[in-house]
Amino acid sequence: LSTLVSACAGPAQSVSDMARLVWQSDADAVVRTARLDPRFAYLRVQGPQGPAALLVLGYEDRDASGVVQTWYSASQETLQLAQGRLHMTHGLAVNRLHTAWPQGLPAWPSPGARPARASGEPAAHEQIIDLGDPGPRGLKLSARVHEVPASEVPGSVFGRLRNTSAAPASAQEKEPALRWFKEEAHLQGTAIPNQGTALPQWTAGLPARSAGPYFTQWFAVRGTELVFSHQCVRPDFCLSLQPWPVPAQAQAKR
Repeated sequence: LSTLVSACAGPAQSVSDMARLVWQSDADAVVRTARLDPRFAYLRVQGPQGPAALLVLGYEDRDASGVVQTWYSASQETLQLAQGRLHMTHGLAVNRLHTAWPQGLPAWPSPGARPARASGEPAAHEQIIDLGDPGPRGLKLSARVHEVPASEVPGSVFGRLRNTSAAPASAQEKEPALRWFKEEAHLQGTAIPNQGTALPQWTAGLPARSAGPYFTQWFAVRGTELVFSHQCVRPDFCLSLQPWPVPAQAQAKR
């Protein structure tokens, strides 16, 4: 059964109360001025436009994908992550209803690990995504994850990474502690009959299959721990996610 984090709090301090405090128009300002209750876990989320917000961990479950965390706000926005990867959203401008990984979630290789394939090319993993209206459902993607140098991370992505003072991380903080991974997902079609007709309308103005990756996601890992990611609900709606607050010892290691 799921465990509510609020079970650890007293009657006067529920998860809902905490979410109402931190779901502000500028999460960085909240971090600088508010004392966050250490009994709760927080996630800094920044959408395609506008300032960031903080979400509060409400549930932690386990399914075939592993550990699944559900984060939410007092305004009913919900974000669900499976081992740090985007699984489901609710209440956003664009939503994902469900994500499946038929071969399982790819693990972050340990530092210095040799490629599993002789070619050095990472194996592709399949993702099946159900998007909110107008769909489609059963969108099939084939994705590969590559480790890349920090210099290849776009400034538009790296500029969303924050340090312990809630300020943008400097160029000197790119290396060596963080290892960056680039995931390119290619559209394969739909897994559900009769959904193919929805694709042309939904993909209008978005990257074509022949134009390269359908979307590109970025992940920053310390050791084997995911500490920052830039993930896409769909190609035109991506979110930057970072557990909050950044541990002081992590800042010292950079």
